[in-house]
Amino acid sequence: MKVCYPLRVGKIVKVINEELPICGEICEIKDKQKNGQFLIKSADGLTFSVNKSDVAPWLTSKQEMALYEAQLFQLQLLAVEINDHHWFDEIGKMLSELKVKQNNY
Repeated sequence: MKVCYPLRVGKIVKVINEELPICGEICEIKDKQKNGQFLIKSADGLTFSVNKSDVAPWLTSKQEMALYEAQLFQLQLLAVEINDHHWFDEIGKMLSELKVKQNNY
């Protein structure tokens, strides 16, 4: 699989190279090395150096937005349960801004 978009530090990726022992793992890019490789950290805390072609983004941007929206919705429900009007309003603003962004796509 060819990756034709930039991978940045902090992005969540999936290891797709079947020859690696961590194939299929979801990892976070911790650093971009000078030789064009990435330093990734797996969920169990181990770090690996991999080529750009060994990883692919875990979620598309639309999937990432949908996940973020679901998380905000859950936080808003939690604010209702604990009777916190301030955070209910703040998260509501964030949700409405997100909906505007989604409509612009």
